[in-house]
Amino acid sequence: SLTIASANVGGALALTSEGAIGQTGAIHAASLNATATGGDIALSNTGNAFAAAALSTSGSDDATLYDSSALTIASANVGGTLTLLGGSSIGQSGAIHAAALNVGTTHGAIALTNAGNSFATATVSTAGSDDASLTDASALTVASANVGGTLTLSGGGAIGQTGAIHAHALDVSTTSGAITLTDSGNNFSSATLSTGGSDNASLYDGADLTVAGATVGGTLNLSGGGAIGQSGAIHAAALNVTTTHGAINLANSGNSFAVATLATAGTDDATLYDAAALTISSANIGGDLSLSGGSSIGQSGAIHAKSLTVSSTGGAIVLADAGNTFDTLAVTTSGTNGATFADAANLTVASANVGGTLKVTANAIGQSGAIHAGALNATATSGAINLTNSGNSFANAALTTSGNNNASLYDASALVIDDADVGGTLTVSAGGAISQIDAIHANTLNVTTTSGQISLTSANNAFNSANLSTPGSAWLYDGSSLTLTGANVGGSLTVLSRHDLTFVSSVQAKTGLLAVAGWDGTTVDPAALVAGTAYANNGGSIVVGGANAQGDVAVGSQSGTTTLAANNVTLSATNGYAQLGYHGAGTSAISVYAKGDLTLSGGAQAGRFAQIGNGGYQ
Repeated sequence: SLTIASANVGGALALTSEGAIGQTGAIHAASLNATATGGDIALSNTGNAFAAAALSTSGSDDATLYDSSALTIASANVGGTLTLLGGSSIGQSGAIHAAALNVGTTHGAIALTNAGNSFATATVSTAGSDDASLTDASALTVASANVGGTLTLSGGGAIGQTGAIHAHALDVSTTSGAITLTDSGNNFSSATLSTGGSDNASLYDGADLTVAGATVGGTLNLSGGGAIGQSGAIHAAALNVTTTHGAINLANSGNSFAVATLATAGTDDATLYDAAALTISSANIGGDLSLSGGSSIGQSGAIHAKSLTVSSTGGAIVLADAGNTFDTLAVTTSGTNGATFADAANLTVASANVGGTLKVTANAIGQSGAIHAGALNATATSGAINLTNSGNSFANAALTTSGNNNASLYDASALVIDDADVGGTLTVSAGGAISQIDAIHANTLNVTTTSGQISLTSANNAFNSANLSTPGSAWLYDGSSLTLTGANVGGSLTVLSRHDLTFVSSVQAKTGLLAVAGWDGTTVDPAALVAGTAYANNGGSIVVGGANAQGDVAVGSQSGTTTLAANNVTLSATNGYAQLGYHGAGTSAISVYAKGDLTLSGGAQAGRFAQIGNGGYQ
């Protein structure tokens, strides 16, 4: 073995020993070359000063070197652990090979980035704001790191850790192998990550984390005890982000990851943007979840959030998992792209601007802001539909409720009902005309327009009662028995029922009224409806007034012709007068076609008259 008591060498100092090499006094030399073939090298005197060093041990022998000033490793071949310490920067001009590397400076950066380096494990430390950079040609495990500035780790194999990393910033890249830095003690304000091929990267930060940039061939897993955000784009095959305390905000316009999984705790929000197509594999968000992208947005697993905001500038949105739960929805698509949602709970639409069809399924459906869509399809599985915002605009609508649940719909312009199957009352109102394509089924139908006509002319319609109001004309067909609870029509009114037709409240039109019971279901020409077998089928009869009347009942038109056609026609003044004719100054002719009986039955009390004729009691 060799012990250096002191050395002051103007040039290079070469030390060779078949045993260990140590020192009791400082070494000063222009450069140092130390080789021990049978023991450790321990040259750690704080007074050492040599600008460059080359070290070699055999077997599993360690080497320890301290330099009080800047140190450059010309080469190192150490069988055991190589420990490099210094009072200034540490760098290299040749490769380091060691079983493990321990490097620390009290003042100065560490830059050990030779492509030929090989050390399985590394411990690194700098002070102040000094950086540290390590490159390992194969797999690298960080035993611990305390770096005042940026810690840069790169390698040709996987990069992992057995102890915590503390750094101001972290930059990690591999050309072959995964990155797994998930120690619960980690703390670095920002991180940059890169892997090749399909290799994954996993990162945990105990505090807030900002991703400065990430290019990951496989899945990028980000988790932390604080908020997670970004200052640069994330590119990955898939993204998995979890926080235990803090929001997720990954909204960079350059992001691209095909699949994402998100989770926050408490009331923390999550915001995600993907420039390409995005699939949510699962989301559990304590607060609001905002998803946006440049292409389609879909899901393969349930979304749970307090509220959901979704927008796409270049594709459809399909978030129809039956397990979804979010109280509130805001949605935007462009062009003719549609949006489809399912919610296992009650849903309120806060706003919707959908170029194509908006399809919503939930327990109950309401709204707090306007819906604009090319078409609307709403299904409530166990509650009511209430979409009556005055700003709504959707050209077509389809509605479904179960049990005896109601549906209410408003459209500021013209509205076409594609189909409706409503267990309770269907209330439809619009600022324009109202019409239909397929059948409407409801217990009760209320239809109102402020401009335009009502044309509900499917022979397959089925509603027990109806009420109409329009400044224009109205056509109402029913495939079953129908009770009219009222109608105020500014033009002409045509009502066709395949079975009985009952008027329990006044029905008044301006330019003509045609009511047919026992309709054959096919004839629609007015002249043909009162001839042959077009009426009085199925025993279909008409009652004006009767026991269920809500009071006085007058059925007629101010002008034109008032026409009733049925098997039997009955005017029954049970709860008020029963009048066939316009109750006021009217000029319409009155025609009654009855294949059976025409019966007028006045009431016992004063004013309860049964009358055929316009005006009041005559």
